[in-house]
Amino acid sequence: MSDDDGILSDSDSEACAIGSQIRKALKRRILLDASEAKEDNNLPKRKKPKQEQVSWRDDPVESYSDWKLIVVDLSMDEGNEESVTTYNIHKCMAVSGRHCSDFLAEQFRVARIGENKDLAASTHLELAPALAESVPKLLDYIYGANLKYNLRAKEVVALHSLGHTFKIPSLQKATELICHKKMTTQNASSFYRWAASLKNDKLENVTVKYIVDHILEIDGESDLVCNGEMLLWNQILDHLDTNKLYDNQEDAQARSFDLSILFAKVCKRHIETISLFWFSEVMTDKLVLPHIDPSVAFDFCEMDETLQAKFAPEEDLSFSCLQERCARSIASVKAANKGDMAKHLGERSKAFCVEVILASKASINVIE
Repeated sequence: MSDDDGILSDSDSEACAIGSQIRKALKRRILLDASEAKEDNNLPKRKKPKQEQVSWRDDPVESYSDWKLIVVDLSMDEGNEESVTTYNIHKCMAVSGRHCSDFLAEQFRVARIGENKDLAASTHLELAPALAESVPKLLDYIYGANLKYNLRAKEVVALHSLGHTFKIPSLQKATELICHKKMTTQNASSFYRWAASLKNDKLENVTVKYIVDHILEIDGESDLVCNGEMLLWNQILDHLDTNKLYDNQEDAQARSFDLSILFAKVCKRHIETISLFWFSEVMTDKLVLPHIDPSVAFDFCEMDETLQAKFAPEEDLSFSCLQERCARSIASVKAANKGDMAKHLGERSKAFCVEVILASKASINVIE
């Protein structure tokens, strides 16, 4: 309380002093809190622990797996226990994950309206060995994993086929993209072999188109030449665009020479399986081979005679249209380089040698 003259008493002065100290303490606390808050804002924020995603590899009980994918490997005996593999999967991941499967979604819908719930909680599939082996990679993809670029041709084709079976368009698109990026003239035959084996028409056509587009880059010792199936080479010839191949007149002859050398090596490798009709039709087709390289002309003649003897053993060897073309090719060689061919000419028929002479004279007259 104050006196009449307005002077505070001792008790009032003490109260004022305490109040002043409290106000100062509060002010310091406010400033300190503001400073600490500023420092906290400058510190890196602590990330929330990442929640582990459920996987088909997890314990089926602890992860609440609610569906079984039962795969039968057709390469094994039916009674062999190893022929059957059961994968415990989760319906929520199969239908709502990054790479959902429309096939499995249909299976779940059918099971939901089915009468026998026990039998409905699984999907049974019989798959070729290559497909069965790739199911784990398929499930990894369904559960959100991305495909690895280092997949082998077998795995790429198998996953593309599984993408079709399980109705996963993104998987088909991804594997086709990998196929385009990884394919070379060295491994194209492997892609084709697996595509044909798994009846994957899409990747089979992709492979054939690639080979046709790069046919002049094929190494004569590559797997494509040494082990490529004749069915593949038939498809290559069917899709070969000769107008595009020989569109540049300046190098058309060189391209035809290179192609004739390649075909000579292919035919040599498959001489036991090709027919005389196919051989004669293809090698005499001037649209396919407008020019035959002289270095393989004798090889073509020998193969022609071999096939004639095989398919027409009772008939005398004839001077075929192919041999006539080969003779003209040899006649085009400059005289200075014909010395190496003398031995081979001695092994040919009189008709062949006469054709070489006549063609040589004709070329000389043209030059004159």
